[in-house]
Amino acid sequence: MFHVFTDLKIMEQMLMFLLFKILLIMSKQEYFEELLAHHCAPTLCKCKVANMFHLEKSKLEDIDEIIKTYNQILKTKNIYIHIFQSLNSRVTIFVFSKKQLESLLNRDEVKHFLSLYGYKKFSIHSVFNHLEKRLNESIEYPHEIGVLLGYPLEDVIGFIESQSCIMIGTWKVYNSNPDEAQQRFKLYKSVREYFIKEVRNGRKIATLVH
Repeated sequence: MFHVFTDLKIMEQMLMFLLFKILLIMSKQEYFEELLAHHCAPTLCKCKVANMFHLEKSKLEDIDEIIKTYNQILKTKNIYIHIFQSLNSRVTIFVFSKKQLESLLNRDEVKHFLSLYGYKKFSIHSVFNHLEKRLNESIEYPHEIGVLLGYPLEDVIGFIESQSCIMIGTWKVYNSNPDEAQQRFKLYKSVREYFIKEVRNGRKIATLVH
């Protein structure tokens, strides 16, 4: 009888441990969904080429597995997530529309601009490889990343050259059309608020991406 009782206690402890692991995984997924909604909604709704955010490795130690899972889900919507590994305690999460990014990298003016920073090939894979080196080797943050995020090239150049800024929103506006920039700022804000609201109401990111 004592052995049966002991076995039941062990089984109960094992079940509690499994439940704890499930709850832990769910909380990680919920946390990651919140990050995606907060930082990447414009890309997830296809109105922006890419978004990115930084994440302390200690907050999601299994981030690589989480990204693999989300890539399997989102690739059917032409959305991908790339992790730029770093030598310090954080990683850069880059969420992008593959079709839009390929189109951007095919533009002659973008190729010329990126070539000034050592980029020699312009496939997504090649650009990401070089950018990761730049992220780990550059003393200053690689400002060309603004182009990959879909910011107007003329504004990225204006920022690099410390020109006079005429407006600040999602990015600093220097030479692009301020009215168009303002409309984009409003769009990004409304999309972000919508995604955050829906995720907090229990919707999954996968159901919000079309």
